[in-house]
Amino acid sequence: GIWMYGGDTPRDDFAMKAANKEMTGLSACWQQHLPGLQFPLMAVIDYKGFRVVAVSLLPVGKNSLRYGSNDGGRTVHADDPVLNESMKQLMEGNFLKGHMVGSNPNNRKMIYGPGDIEGHIGSDGLYYVLDFGRMMPPEAPSTDPVVRKQEPRSVFYKLFRNEFLVRSYRKPLCSDAFTGWDASEPSVAEKNRQEIRDASNFLYTSLIPEFASFFEIKAHKVLNHYLTTPAIVTYLQNNPLPEGTSFSVFDAISDDDQAFRQRKKTIQDILDILYTSLHLQGINLRHLGRLRSICTDPIA
Repeated sequence: GIWMYGGDTPRDDFAMKAANKEMTGLSACWQQHLPGLQFPLMAVIDYKGFRVVAVSLLPVGKNSLRYGSNDGGRTVHADDPVLNESMKQLMEGNFLKGHMVGSNPNNRKMIYGPGDIEGHIGSDGLYYVLDFGRMMPPEAPSTDPVVRKQEPRSVFYKLFRNEFLVRSYRKPLCSDAFTGWDASEPSVAEKNRQEIRDASNFLYTSLIPEFASFFEIKAHKVLNHYLTTPAIVTYLQNNPLPEGTSFSVFDAISDDDQAFRQRKKTIQDILDILYTSLHLQGINLRHLGRLRSICTDPIA
């Protein structure tokens, strides 16, 4: 058989990444603040190497589905005009385009977002949206055969961040590109794939290099402040440097608790800037290696 996230072999690490996409997809929907749509409470729980996605019970059932598919695309719903329009607005607000979904040519529907998103009408008459794991489009699969063998089903867990689409790229993409869920005409499906390639190229060749320059500037500001803090000034007065040498946050400190704490705080500040700014720009942490290869300043 085929493992969902590993192909020939199970990959729990990839499955854990995919599970976390449920939360990020839900957050992207909630941030639209679109009237008329309800979303579940959700928590991602990590415990001793296991990851569980906990979702609140909702007043929906087998017969309440009105949008999307819950059977792998064999049956596709777009049955409620009001819900259809709300889902269109929700996905377009996240720069996700519509496309045809359905394995049965006679039952294909235009769906915005991933084909397995679910829109229900609850027993209370309200509209509920579920299954956000594949909401964000995938990055283009690698063309390197070695990488493709190592990551045979990357389109299901190596997804763009919502911030990339909403803040940085701002061009609509297809959530189901490069997957069997995209049932568009061949020329349209290829266009959807090419748009993903273009977006991936923008991420690699424009956004990440721009961020590298930004991060080097920010890191220098933090480090310059570090050298002027009282704890470090006092430490250097008590421990003069040999002539012709310089001092940075990477130099070890001993026998001075205040200076050591200041060094630890400064390193944490730099890491906080890196982590927060990366995500705000829509760059996944998996691209840290690519970022490091671009940075030319040894401090960064």
